[in-house]
Amino acid sequence: MGKRSEEKTSEEYQSAQVQTTLGLIYGTQEFTDQPRPFFAFRGIPYARPPVGGLRWSTPQKTEQGSVFPENRYLDATQYQSPCPQYDYLAGRVVGEEDCLYLNVFTPILPGYQVSQP
Repeated sequence: MGKRSEEKTSEEYQSAQVQTTLGLIYGTQEFTDQPRPFFAFRGIPYARPPVGGLRWSTPQKTEQGSVFPENRYLDATQYQSPCPQYDYLAGRVVGEEDCLYLNVFTPILPGYQVSQP
């Protein structure tokens, strides 16, 4: 689920933000081909990384401060690595064990006026 080369970078989109109980999340406002606006928040951790002692165990809830850095916001403008899987075209395993992330896309974000392309 990586970024295609023809896609715009996050710097080319207008930023969007949403406040959560753990902190502020920054995403982007983007447009479909039609062009219809939507908001995108990529790479949001929904559990502690399943590595080390947490490998093969039930996902553990994220803790305040473990997801958001000291400045209390999360940059959710880029996809994170997928879970390990075999890539038949590359002939090798790709991805990372630290892969418990959500990508959230919504056409509406309360409090935001949609800008036009």
